[in-house]
Amino acid sequence: MSRRTIPTSASLIAFEAAARCGSFTRAARELNLTQGAISRQIRVLEEQSGQQLFVRERQRVRLSPAGEAYLEAVSPLLEALEIATLKLQSWRDLAGSLTVATYPTLCARWLSPHLFAFTDAFPGIDLATRTFLDNTAMEDAKADILIVQGDPPWPGMQADFLMQEKIGPVCTPQLAGRHGSFKALMAGAPLLRNATRPLSWELWLRDAGHSTEEIRPGRELVLPQFEMIVEAVRAGRGVGILPHQLVAEELASGSLAFAHDHVMTCGAGYYLLSPLRDRRDPRIEAFREFLLSRAVSEN
Repeated sequence: MSRRTIPTSASLIAFEAAARCGSFTRAARELNLTQGAISRQIRVLEEQSGQQLFVRERQRVRLSPAGEAYLEAVSPLLEALEIATLKLQSWRDLAGSLTVATYPTLCARWLSPHLFAFTDAFPGIDLATRTFLDNTAMEDAKADILIVQGDPPWPGMQADFLMQEKIGPVCTPQLAGRHGSFKALMAGAPLLRNATRPLSWELWLRDAGHSTEEIRPGRELVLPQFEMIVEAVRAGRGVGILPHQLVAEELASGSLAFAHDHVMTCGAGYYLLSPLRDRRDPRIEAFREFLLSRAVSEN
């Protein structure tokens, strides 16, 4: 494909600076060029496009309608080119530190293997993790990268969809075998409930087409974190309603099993958040692309 119609980067940079500054003189000062050099680059661009890009008004210039449309199209391309170049310059020798924050159980049971894989791929970057119990405390984590569950937007953040949460009842195969049917299991085994998500069982039952009158839970135990529920389930102490991401290894090995074949997809997904002000940081961009690609391969 011929690229002869693409202007030079010098012309585009001069055009963007002049449009932003509203003055060829100020654009020249910003780019460390002469005013004549700026004028020549703009003239080349206008001759190449066949359009008048600026309206000259005494000491100032303003964009013509064609110039406004061109600036809107060109500005994000120049920014993307700059970001790509910065990444290219530092990709081989990325170094420094990066702090990643998320919920405690998600960090320990889902994120941890990805962190080790990232340090293998980028040995020059030192990773640190921090945790928070809910989204109201995520800003206190002071992290470069956040992994949260919720609904965008988050002001000042780039939000990348990471994965959907899918939940269902999980227990040991031995516990399920002792009770036979799901109805008997619910009535006879302790139901484990997360204090931060007190209605998860009711929401899942409704989604599965069951009513609390039809399925009557017996004993209940309310625990403050998913990690405690996972450990109780692994020990055969009850049935937990759990995100599958948190017990993927146990489900794959057969040490845990689904107590029911219905899986509920939660409305709010998990997102990877990074501050917009740091979007040119190659370390953040490397981690972002690495984790997003691994999440896609898992799903």
